[in-house]
Amino acid sequence: MAAAVFTLAKVSRGTLGRGMFAIFDFTSDGGDYAVGGVATTLPFASHSRYRREPDIVLFSASNGFVYSYDYTNKLVIIRAQTNAAAEDAPLGELAVAAVPAGARAGVRVMALWFAPIP
Repeated sequence: MAAAVFTLAKVSRGTLGRGMFAIFDFTSDGGDYAVGGVATTLPFASHSRYRREPDIVLFSASNGFVYSYDYTNKLVIIRAQTNAAAEDAPLGELAVAAVPAGARAGVRVMALWFAPIP
């Protein structure tokens, strides 16, 4: 199967002093997850008056999965409880397989852009 494709749908955006924020609904198709994260071209810059990548990307998920963003490599990483024997074990990264149905929706993303320093 092909690599997973992530999409953003803008919910809101506004200013924070001289900076700005945007909130998105984040979804995934049923494509394959890759160890190390899925390379993505999320169009954050097109939603910013600064026309650049955000300074901070935060995920809030109600589906039980934990998401993070690798700024350098533009990867979305998904973590879950992968060690059923130990509930206090660190979360593990998803295995190479189709993104689980439960991880494909129920996620909000907040992107923050700080004002450029003159």
